[in-house]
Amino acid sequence: MGKIKKGCPEGFPVAVWEKLNSIQANTEAMLDRSDNLERRVEVVEKAQLTRTVSLLFDKMSRMEITTSRRRHEIDHLKQHSMKNNLIFKFDDTTDIGKEIEGEDSVSVVRQFLIQVMHVPNASNFYIPIAHRLGDPRNKHRAILARFPIAAELDLILRHGNRLRGTRHGVSRQTPPSMTERNQLAMNTYNVKRIDFNNKARLNNGKLFVKGKV
Repeated sequence: MGKIKKGCPEGFPVAVWEKLNSIQANTEAMLDRSDNLERRVEVVEKAQLTRTVSLLFDKMSRMEITTSRRRHEIDHLKQHSMKNNLIFKFDDTTDIGKEIEGEDSVSVVRQFLIQVMHVPNASNFYIPIAHRLGDPRNKHRAILARFPIAAELDLILRHGNRLRGTRHGVSRQTPPSMTERNQLAMNTYNVKRIDFNNKARLNNGKLFVKGKV
């Protein structure tokens, strides 16, 4: 009988014992290689995930910039289409602007220009479109009117100071988003202008502080 292999139980075939040891060693080696492979795969997956997330954020940033530009372009187009429009708001305690059945909004605006604002030559102003805004149940709704002739529109706005101290009003029509930005700019302007060194000023809805937007 040959020499008993170290660790081999007495009476157990040495050849079988050696085979078992070889299988165990191979299994352990395969497990080690498997662990190493899993770690490498994990590293690669993390790197790929990081790169994917980075690319996603880059894409989102580009989309946000594009969306912001598109929104600005849309607002600019809306503003351009509204540049000849004025909105007239009326004091609900007076007859001016009171809606009656079959009223002519152009006539109401013209009457307002002549009797309340005292705009020269308003009886001859060209007003192709005028209509009420808002809830029809409101008998004193504002009126939107178009004034294609710039000189006539500017003359109306110059006489806007005659509405001070009243509940009447006249203003240019602007997109809601631009109105919100203008209000925000005005709020910031009121804070910044307290310090004379800021040299704060408003120009067409843009706030400039020390010469910078």
